[in-house]
Amino acid sequence: MARNVRWNALDIPHLPVHDRIDNFAEVNLGYTAEEAVLEAQRCLQCASPACEIGCPNNNPIRDFIDLIAEGKFLEAAALDRSQNALLSCTGRVCAWENQCQGYCVMGHRGDPINIGALERFIGDWALQHADEVEQYLAEKTGLSGRTLAGGLNALPEPPAGPRQKVAVIGAGPAGLTVAHFLGGKGYAVTVFDGCPLPGGVMSYGIPEFVLPQRVIDAEAKRIERLGVEFRYGVVVGRDVTVDELFEQGYEAVFVGVGANRPSVMNIPGSDLKGVWTAKDFLMQASWAVAGDGASPPVGRRVAVIGAGNTAMDAARTAIRLGAAEVTIVYRRPEAER
Repeated sequence: MARNVRWNALDIPHLPVHDRIDNFAEVNLGYTAEEAVLEAQRCLQCASPACEIGCPNNNPIRDFIDLIAEGKFLEAAALDRSQNALLSCTGRVCAWENQCQGYCVMGHRGDPINIGALERFIGDWALQHADEVEQYLAEKTGLSGRTLAGGLNALPEPPAGPRQKVAVIGAGPAGLTVAHFLGGKGYAVTVFDGCPLPGGVMSYGIPEFVLPQRVIDAEAKRIERLGVEFRYGVVVGRDVTVDELFEQGYEAVFVGVGANRPSVMNIPGSDLKGVWTAKDFLMQASWAVAGDGASPPVGRRVAVIGAGNTAMDAARTAIRLGAAEVTIVYRRPEAER
């Protein structure tokens, strides 16, 4: 579709600072349908889309943006869902500024396409129309001449007969993705996780104001409707062993427990009271916010060592928990953050 080139991106609405400082409400409010269409219409539809080169998941970015621009939200959602199991999550927290969005050629002369915001929009739309999208995927419709991406179609069909059982250890992003694609193919999938909620690091390592738990829960519920069973509060290795899973009839086991050991500073004082790793701090904070009886892990004055996304999440969380002063300590110049 021929479109007029607009070099300036459409601003993404955000919660005003005075409305966010003392609560954990989501800050990025996302595009409306009308705004998403307008932003998508900026896309040049490159013959060789650089954005897809920058995507580690090989998402069909150019085509789903084109479908959004045409107002074909169902087709856009089905196309992107065929490759990406967690659209609403990646649209909020993926490092698109350095990946797909950072590769966008529009950025050479103006603003890159807000690819993350468009994926977040179509992901939320897909959750609101989950049954419709799954039915569309199941029928493998032609998608207006486009082909479904590789994620779903690349998987082998399960053999005839009883459904093959697959155990997935961990309900984080990797485990949820495996459960989505295998469950969608008809395998009997059971997900085991030691925590009471799905999401893994998305739940305990990313604050509510960046990625709300309701979004993760909605994605997990959608996957559950594919016939996937979730067993929370089960620690594999303590409550059940991998050998016992095979004895119970599981024919394959996927281990998606993530990187649970945080980096620590091997310097004097790093083990003193009041020194937290970002993982432990954000986990304790999320429990406190959820009303699980945990004490807010924050004092009056807080220093955060580092300046990446996790450091910013920790600093913003400390302010919301009542810290009077928060200081970012970083070893490089601000321009290199």
